[in-house]
Amino acid sequence: MHSEKTRYPIQPTFLYDHVARRLSGRAKRNETLKVEMRQVFDLEVYVVRKTRRQLKRDGFDVARCTVATLMREMGPELAIRGKP
Repeated sequence: MHSEKTRYPIQPTFLYDHVARRLSGRAKRNETLKVEMRQVFDLEVYVVRKTRRQLKRDGFDVARCTVATLMREMGPELAIRGKP
C-alpha cells in the first residue's frame, strides 16, 4: 500500500537537468549538418554559397543563413570579397 508521493521521489534538480539535456529537432539537425560541413571544409570549400551548394548535392536541403550561422559557430572565417 504505497501512496504515489512516497514511491520514488525525484529531486527537482535532477529532473531539470534531464530536461535541459534533451536536444530539440533543430539542435539535432544542426549537429548532423556540422559533421557534413566539416567534410566539405576538408575539401577546402570555405565560402557559404559553395558550402551550401555542396550540401544540397549531398542531399541536405538547408538555408543559406543556417549555413552561415553554423560556419560562424564552427570557426572557419567566411570569405571576404573586395578589400578587407
